Amino acid sequence: MPFKSLFLSGAPDANPEKDKALVKTELAELEVVLVKHSEFSKILDICKDFADRGGNAIILCPGFTHEQVAKISETVGESVSVNVARGDGKSAVAARRAMERAGWFNQKGSGQNQ
Repeated sequence: MPFKSLFLSGAPDANPEKDKALVKTELAELEVVLVKHSEFSKILDICKDFADRGGNAIILCPGFTHEQVAKISETVGESVSVNVARGDGKSAVAARRAMERAGWFNQKGSGQNQ
C-alpha cells in the first residue's frame, strides 16, 4: 500500500471538482487539489474524504490560517499528518508579487484567504 499525500493549494478561481491531479508510483501517491480558501466547508469535506480513503499526510499551502489548520487536523484525526508549507519573509514577498502579476487580487471576491 503506497504512502498517500494530499496537497491543497488556494487559488481565487479554483474549482476543486475539476482542478486536481494524481501522481503515483508503487510506493507513493500525491493528490493535488486547488481550492478556494473562502469555501472552507468544501475544504473540510475534501480532507475528510481523503482520510476516509486511507490518506496519510495533508500538506497545506501558506494561505491557511492557524485556526483552519487546527480544524483540518481535528477533522481528519490523529492518523493523518497535517503539515503547512511556510516560507520566510523574502519568500512570502516573492510569492505575493507573482500572485499580483497573475491577477489574483483583481478578481471579484478575491483577497487574503479567499
